[in-house]
Amino acid sequence: MEEKIKRQIKEDFKDLEKINFPNGIDTFTGEKYQSCQAMNKKGESIAQVSFDVKTGEVNALYYKKDRIPGEPKITKSDAKIKANDYLEKTGRNFKDDYVLVKEDCFSDWTDGLNRKFYQYQFEWKKRIEDALTFDTVYMTVDAGNGEILSWHKVDSDCPPPESKEDLKEFISRAEAIDKVKTEIISPEAWLDSVKEFTSPYLLSTRFEIEEDATKYYELIAGEPHLTWRVDIEYKRLAEVAPNDEHVTGDDLNLTKRFVYVLDAKSGAILDVIQFRDI
Repeated sequence: MEEKIKRQIKEDFKDLEKINFPNGIDTFTGEKYQSCQAMNKKGESIAQVSFDVKTGEVNALYYKKDRIPGEPKITKSDAKIKANDYLEKTGRNFKDDYVLVKEDCFSDWTDGLNRKFYQYQFEWKKRIEDALTFDTVYMTVDAGNGEILSWHKVDSDCPPPESKEDLKEFISRAEAIDKVKTEIISPEAWLDSVKEFTSPYLLSTRFEIEEDATKYYELIAGEPHLTWRVDIEYKRLAEVAPNDEHVTGDDLNLTKRFVYVLDAKSGAILDVIQFRDI
């Protein structure tokens, strides 16, 4: 198993010496450990490696690298180039059937000196025709120096469609959104329900709504389904007067998000994903 894992990550490390496997059973899953440590010639751990215990296929790398604190020093475009260069160099580049669905920058932790560390996160999903799947590749890049922090591949285990008919929807995107609107609280009723969240400094509010629906081919209850994932978000955005109590518009902004999974052939609701109100 060690040699098999080393062969898969040899392009990632110039000083890879050996792989250390933990002994025993994971007390949470009750199974053999699914990760190990990549060690350099100095005997130092340089990365955590996750793998499939049955096949030995590496599915994630978490690098142990020095981080650069402070606001991002490289752009999102530069981070994306570094991510793509890494995928090409290590042979993990995927075909055109994966599409970039998310790119974000955020502070992932703060140290004891109250310094924030930022990273870019990229997410690609496999596409079949015009439907996405949950076969996903994640990567994170240090926003301070452009170093790769992690690579993670997730397989959905959803079998491929048997024919193009499996990917043909009978419910349109607009119809899916309209159906969800009949299931959720109306904007007027929601705004009325949150009106007590106010302040003497509140000058005005405005309402925004965001609607989206994405087609997926995914496993639900062990069976493949063509679905619409409908995402509707209400936003109450606040404007406040200058004040000495440091109350800002952000303190009074509120959101309500609804995500429904609909069968794209019948329109039946298959799942409702709950989110906390903000």
